[in-house]
Amino acid sequence: MDYKSTIAQLSRYGDIVAAFCVLQSLAFAYKLGQTSDDVYKAIVSGGLPILWLILIAGLFYSALVYVCGYGEVRLRIAAKQEPTLVATARLIYWGRVAIVIFSTAIAAAGFILNLR
Repeated sequence: MDYKSTIAQLSRYGDIVAAFCVLQSLAFAYKLGQTSDDVYKAIVSGGLPILWLILIAGLFYSALVYVCGYGEVRLRIAAKQEPTLVATARLIYWGRVAIVIFSTAIAAAGFILNLR
């Protein structure tokens, strides 16, 4: 089995999901800053279901990043890579999960602050 390419793919997928989550949160925060926009009014009028959707999306993205990172670490162990590489990969994927949680929290906090 070609571990190197699969490890690289899983790492790349984790990066892509984390980056997408951050960009989505930034776009959401930007739209919440446009208070005269019809999209802003539609988002804020959604109320609590919108907040639940934000949190569920964050949980989903966190799970995707975790699965990619876990698979990467398991493959690194199966490929008998150095323990420091395995530990670094584990630290990186937990960092990705933290980034997803943080960006989701920013989007949720921005939404909560805009509720009237």
